Amino acid sequence: MLIIATVCCGQDISHAPILVDAVKCELDKENTISIQNLHVVTDSFNTWYTDSSDVEEDNPESYPKLNKSEFDTRLIYFVHGLGGNDKSWDAVDDAHTSEYVYTPLRVDYEEHQRDFNEASYEVYTEMNRLRISALYNNDRTLSTDKPYAIGHSQGGLVIRDMDRKFDQNYDAHFQEDHRQFYGMITFCTPHLGASIGTSQEALTKMAADFGYLIGNATLKNQVAKFSLKVPFLSKKLLRFSASASDLVEALSTNLIVEGINIMSKGQQAPMVQQYGEFAPYVRNTMNYSNTTIPKALFYAEESDPILFRIATYMIGPTASDFVHYPRFGANDDEQIEKGVNELRAKLLADIKAHKKEAEKIQKKIDRTNIPVIGLAYLLTKKSKLNQLKIQEDASKAETEAVAFIEKVNVMYKTIVGAIDVRRLFKRELTGYWCVTGTKEITVNVPYKGKKTIEIENRHRVDNPSLCDGTKTIPIYSTPAVEQKTDAVLTVNSQKGFPGCHDRYKLLLDEIRTYDAQGNFTGVQTKSDVNHIQILNCAQTDEALRRIYEGRGVPIFFKLREKKR
Repeated sequence: MLIIATVCCGQDISHAPILVDAVKCELDKENTISIQNLHVVTDSFNTWYTDSSDVEEDNPESYPKLNKSEFDTRLIYFVHGLGGNDKSWDAVDDAHTSEYVYTPLRVDYEEHQRDFNEASYEVYTEMNRLRISALYNNDRTLSTDKPYAIGHSQGGLVIRDMDRKFDQNYDAHFQEDHRQFYGMITFCTPHLGASIGTSQEALTKMAADFGYLIGNATLKNQVAKFSLKVPFLSKKLLRFSASASDLVEALSTNLIVEGINIMSKGQQAPMVQQYGEFAPYVRNTMNYSNTTIPKALFYAEESDPILFRIATYMIGPTASDFVHYPRFGANDDEQIEKGVNELRAKLLADIKAHKKEAEKIQKKIDRTNIPVIGLAYLLTKKSKLNQLKIQEDASKAETEAVAFIEKVNVMYKTIVGAIDVRRLFKRELTGYWCVTGTKEITVNVPYKGKKTIEIENRHRVDNPSLCDGTKTIPIYSTPAVEQKTDAVLTVNSQKGFPGCHDRYKLLLDEIRTYDAQGNFTGVQTKSDVNHIQILNCAQTDEALRRIYEGRGVPIFFKLREKKR
């Protein structure tokens, strides 16, 4: 079927069976459409039929199978997440074009992330524009089969929102016959919401506290060292230390907070609120599934310490794109973690050194505690007291910094929803011990020899009515208060894609291995992937191969391999 898509007119007539030569669209002064210099581009819409191997007994829904001989390429849209842009996927989107027949199209909606209506409309427009640009393909005809979309994080929610609107003929743009994609795959998407979406204030405070405590400890450490070299300036140094701490606090609570708002693009907060953990938009509007659209998802798990590992990709030039890493090379997420561990060790060493110096100074003060006639005594004692105060302040600041480092991961886990504080002291009834009698046993008691004791004969039952003994004893357990995350989203939320069959929910835990000559030797299991790292890690390489080869995902996503 031949198509024309007139993006500049805000219209999509992609399903009109018209024979033409080229595509050019303009709006004249009366806002009527004029088409000139038309060029042929084609879209093939093959009949979907059931692949019996792709149907589960408990899920009779069937997926389409492609006729590979009827198209020249396959369009795949890569949609970025919150704060991203069209560079977010640029490290991996075209990584396999030499192996499979497809055309990657990176969709940008960076400036339209205030709410789902703005985002989905902008993504629709961009998809339309990119599709026409790809199909036009240097003034030659190009045919394609049904495109599909891959969304990271918030991008997965955006394409889900678009799918809902297409299926419900939402407005003039989102009509079923204007559909831009026919299958969806999400990577680390908050399908059930994100606690971090409504915890921006707590996250900002934690970052500001971290900046202040580390900065203050560093400052006071330098002042303490300098005061030992120039003891006669201890009074001025003590005054400087106090005022400098106020400055560090002001910078932390203002400059750092402002920096976080810029980095996290605070103007996008309204959209983030829409998919907070208990947001009505997620629970109601996004609780939707189009059963005719093939779906799959990939979720990630990260190990401790999650804050410092995710920070590796949130700080510095690599925060915005992955051009600084080799392709699929963002696999070491321990850079900042190592640095923080070294900082903690240094702070502990400095605390010990300051305490030792304070003891020396205190001994000198004690030795000169006998009144001596003259001003020299008073000046010497005051100077030593100031020195002592400087050392004690440094030790206290460093102790506070170490304590914060040791608890910051728990704080961060609570913010992202990995730890449910409501369950910290909760006990759950898990069953009952059924006591059927007693028996005597002999045990060896240290230093006392053998001793006979009486114990109960008992076995576990689910409820008291099943007990055939003399009494029942409730069994309580403390529930797990921590759940796995990708350092931003819980695994539970990532896997909560409505309508996506469990067989198509895949963990990012496979990497390819090669020998010294670069020859492929196999695939091994390796997890520990965080929310941002997945945009350019070895696990994503294998995940994309799975998609393109149709392994573990609906056959709809399979691509035609290039002849070698």
